[in-house]
Amino acid sequence: MAELDFSFSAIDYDSLQNEEITIQEFIDIALRPSSYDEESPMDIIGNILMEPHSHEGGAPEISGVEIVEVEFDKKKKMKGKICFEYTVNYLYTCADMNKEYEHTEYLNFRIDKNINTLFLIFFNPHQEAPRTNSNLIMKIIGLFLSH
Repeated sequence: MAELDFSFSAIDYDSLQNEEITIQEFIDIALRPSSYDEESPMDIIGNILMEPHSHEGGAPEISGVEIVEVEFDKKKKMKGKICFEYTVNYLYTCADMNKEYEHTEYLNFRIDKNINTLFLIFFNPHQEAPRTNSNLIMKIIGLFLSH
């Protein structure tokens, strides 16, 4: 497993604790790009979400990464789950085909209030990702295109 960390302000954390903002608003704030970032946090997350698809063939590209749901329980040691939706575009140049597939990925997160850091937890890219319907569909398409 790998972790990606993002800083947040103590003021935003207090707003979350006082229920002035929702957990989704808090995470949106923590993942906003800052002026000194070379890549936006959502671009970095998109690149990591892309990793399991990079070996599926068809020159995949990712687009439209967005947070659609956040599950969180303050009583469970400041841990939760974020649901990301995104599109993977595949270009099969030999077959002159372009396909798009919608994907949903849930990532665990934890909040460390002592160091004002939000940690997103990813599978290690060197470990095999859990099998999903999208992985199976892409393998079937690859077999079909290879014949």
